[in-house]
Amino acid sequence: MPEKTKKFSENNAVAKKRGKMKTAKGVPPSRSSRKKRSSRPDPGLPVDIFSVIFESNPIPIVVSTIDDGRIVKVNRALLEFTGFNEDEVLSRSSAELNLWDSPEERSQVVRLLLTTGHVRNHEICFRTKSGSVLNCIFSAEVITLDDVKYMLSMVVDVTDRVAAKKALAENEARYRLLVENMSDSIWVLDLNTMKIVYTSPAGFNILGYTSEESLGQGGIDLVAPDQRQMVAQEIADEIERDRLPGTDPERVRTIELKQVHKNGSIVWVEMNLRFLRDAAGRPDRILGVSRDITDRKRYDEELNKSREAYRNVFENSPIGIFRTCPPGRFEMVNPAMAVIFGYETTDDFLESVNYEASRVYYNIEDKDRFLSLMRTQGEINGVEFLCRNRKGEPFWVMASCRAILNEKNEMTAIDGFFLDITEQKRAEEERRAAQEQLGMALKEKELLLKEIHHRVKNNMQIISSLLGLQAMHVQDGRDSRLFEVSQQRVRSMALVHEKLYRSESLTGLDFQEYITDLVKELFRTIYISGRVNVQIKAENIFINLDDIIPCSLIIYELVSNALKHAFPGNRKGTVTIDVHLEGDEKVLRVSDDGVGLPEGLDYSKSDSLGLRLVNALAKQLTGTLQYRGNGGTEFTIRFRGEP
Repeated sequence: MPEKTKKFSENNAVAKKRGKMKTAKGVPPSRSSRKKRSSRPDPGLPVDIFSVIFESNPIPIVVSTIDDGRIVKVNRALLEFTGFNEDEVLSRSSAELNLWDSPEERSQVVRLLLTTGHVRNHEICFRTKSGSVLNCIFSAEVITLDDVKYMLSMVVDVTDRVAAKKALAENEARYRLLVENMSDSIWVLDLNTMKIVYTSPAGFNILGYTSEESLGQGGIDLVAPDQRQMVAQEIADEIERDRLPGTDPERVRTIELKQVHKNGSIVWVEMNLRFLRDAAGRPDRILGVSRDITDRKRYDEELNKSREAYRNVFENSPIGIFRTCPPGRFEMVNPAMAVIFGYETTDDFLESVNYEASRVYYNIEDKDRFLSLMRTQGEINGVEFLCRNRKGEPFWVMASCRAILNEKNEMTAIDGFFLDITEQKRAEEERRAAQEQLGMALKEKELLLKEIHHRVKNNMQIISSLLGLQAMHVQDGRDSRLFEVSQQRVRSMALVHEKLYRSESLTGLDFQEYITDLVKELFRTIYISGRVNVQIKAENIFINLDDIIPCSLIIYELVSNALKHAFPGNRKGTVTIDVHLEGDEKVLRVSDDGVGLPEGLDYSKSDSLGLRLVNALAKQLTGTLQYRGNGGTEFTIRFRGEP
């Protein structure tokens, strides 16, 4: 028996005898209990020293059979580690207790143990009584007790260490990913050589250099020439400041400077800098993070230009611009605002008006109206107020304002414009007075024109009556008919003046209504017992005063001629009067589906007074006359006339 196994067996037996050590049932008794040995434990140590060491060891220890893992002995640390009590584990296998997270893992450990006789620092996972899985370092040794081989196992809980290691690895991976993929440049400058000794994988990409090209570059050489001296002095000042008591050694300095791109262009860069130190704590390197802020600088420049432009507009605008707080106190005004109210400077205006804010309103009710509109609507546009200038004189302004709201939707200020419209209001009053006078004059003129049309109509009726009386004394039937025709022509013209007298407009007529009345008059005088229909198409046509008389006479002549001659005997038919627009021309067309004009008749050279009159009236309209005689009669007059 090996010496260490022999001593363990002896002391195990002694411990049993003294009741200090429990052994699982079925374990072979120690050979020392059957046969008294001549050797004795070291008289200088307690006889149960090995039992004490086993029980008191902070490392969980277990003795188990090799083949099935049945537990024969455990120490307190093992019980605390697993959460079991001693009675729950003794004589039970690790499989029954479900201690191994992976049973195959135990098989691998046993094979290794039987091959080499020991297992050293093997990483495994154990399961506790509660079901928690813990990461452990497992070591085992083969021991022999009474000629039986057992596995002496020790377990060290490294769950926290593994978790910390995993977290550290994850953090390292994240930081590595961040450094390798960030667009900013990370670099280290050696203060002794003033050379770049490290860059992140991105290198000085903001300057067009790769990581390899960046190494060895002179730090100052990358700075724009006009700022190199300034940067060198800044570094020297920081080194000197570092020697002062109380200076924070971990401080970070942020600066903005211009650097030279590989292509020669200038790049604005923001740098965050801190010292790296040697073993003695002295700064020997600079760790820097550079970010391209060229776009931001360009934006800032544009913003400054915009602010300057706004300031120029604000200062030089002829319109009064202001900001007030909700109660009405002016916080800011431009020079035009002061001038509108009669003050020389904005300071004079603010000092005087804010002493009594209501002084800007001529009617104090307007102040309440203004604030009410702002609270309910949030903005106003083109609202007129009567204000009071420095001398107390009233003047008119047109206000456009907008409320400024905070995150709680509360009104915190009012921005607005005041435009002095006093002259416009005065001109408007003068214009209104002039319009009233003009309206009265027009009304008088309309009354006069209506009276003229009324008198002309009366005169024509008198003429028509005289012609009728004269016709009564004419014996010849042909002459009598001439008088009747002339009488009808006069009536058609009188009808025009009657319509004008009754019309709201004295410049022209609604032709549809006039033609309808004219046709009714013709049907009344020329009796055709309903054999002929008349269609009128003249909607939305307005004929001016100069053209209405010629057009009415043309319609009279052509329609009366059709009613008299186009439908002899009992012939039925239709007469169509069509007045419409074609482009910028007016078209007057009178047609019928009667027998038509006699064959070979030249209407332009006819002896008929009516046709000669139509031809003359068309020329008076500066128009053209066209005739078509297939299947009836159609006369078309085209003229422009005034709209």
